[in-house]
Amino acid sequence: MIRRRTHALALVSLLLAAVPACKDNPDESDPSPSSVPFSIETRASAPPPDDLVRSTRTVEITEGESAALTFVALRPPTDPEAPAATLEDTVTIRFAAGLDRGASGVEIYDSTEARKRDFSFSLSNPDLPRGFVHTIEGMRPGEIRRAQIPWRLGYGENGRGEIPPSTDLVFAVELVSID
Repeated sequence: MIRRRTHALALVSLLLAAVPACKDNPDESDPSPSSVPFSIETRASAPPPDDLVRSTRTVEITEGESAALTFVALRPPTDPEAPAATLEDTVTIRFAAGLDRGASGVEIYDSTEARKRDFSFSLSNPDLPRGFVHTIEGMRPGEIRRAQIPWRLGYGENGRGEIPPSTDLVFAVELVSID
């Protein structure tokens, strides 16, 4: 059953921890990637601060059909010169995944926080939502992205398990390492 963790104040902690401009104490050092409380914000429609880098990537679904994947960089990589993740890599991440409920916000259905461990996998795994994989593609270790994934790049018109058909997804992902 989908975990019904909705609208708790703890879910905004990622944005507060990941965006240096939001710090109460400017002398405080940035948290290390392993100390960042990893959750996603409760409102998919709440715009991130304007100074964050926004990207849109068009992903082909079938020949002649594509969908737009939109993501925001919440924190830059630890080393901007480090190699970026490719679709052939195995990666280790921290993540929070939610169902976009529109005006009702985001309903978390899975996270590494709930699992109590990081998640390692191959980006070439065909069982993962394409939007999730393409969010991680191009990331460097230490980077955090928040992605709005349209249902066509998620679990599609049939859904999967507890994920209803034609449901947009929201993911927050921290790339821990490229293995």
